[in-house]
Amino acid sequence: MYSSTSVLRGIACAALILAWCPSTRLFAAPGSSAAKDAAAEAPSRYGDVLYHTPPGWVEKEDERGVTITPPAPGASLFIMPVREFPDWRQFFDAVQKPSAGEQLVGRVPLTVKHDANGFDELYAGQVLKNSKGEQVFEWYGAAHKGQFIQVLYFRAQGLDHYRALHPALARFIQTLQFETSPADVGERVSG
Repeated sequence: MYSSTSVLRGIACAALILAWCPSTRLFAAPGSSAAKDAAAEAPSRYGDVLYHTPPGWVEKEDERGVTITPPAPGASLFIMPVREFPDWRQFFDAVQKPSAGEQLVGRVPLTVKHDANGFDELYAGQVLKNSKGEQVFEWYGAAHKGQFIQVLYFRAQGLDHYRALHPALARFIQTLQFETSPADVGERVSG
């Protein structure tokens, strides 16, 4: 059972996540500085996600997906491979499950948006307390089309770290695009 102080703190933190990283402002408005910056550089692609790695962050791809880390330790952004799931919502909920030794303190409710490319975009956030009593801030995004889903998530240890990384994370989110590549369509139809 959580104390009332812990619940109130979690709700306040969840409200901060939503205020700092609103799910309703996912794409850079035409003419905004994020849109101009994004237009100046070619995006990276992993699965159905087109994105721009924040300056100074390091991108590494392996069989589990793409990990993008800031220069200072304590946070990571992950892009998982496209997966086929008849119940994509169940998969998205399972990805958000706290790890062993973590407790859920607060959650930003799921937001769903349908984009022009036919994807349902899912966004959520949560605050956890780890086994050391430290707060962990997580943001989740996903693109779902048919039975396919691709999940992204960001995890930061501590409020100060999250605040420091927020400008880069917000720019990353604003420049996200979901688009099925021609190669993926062929693989999905034949496989």
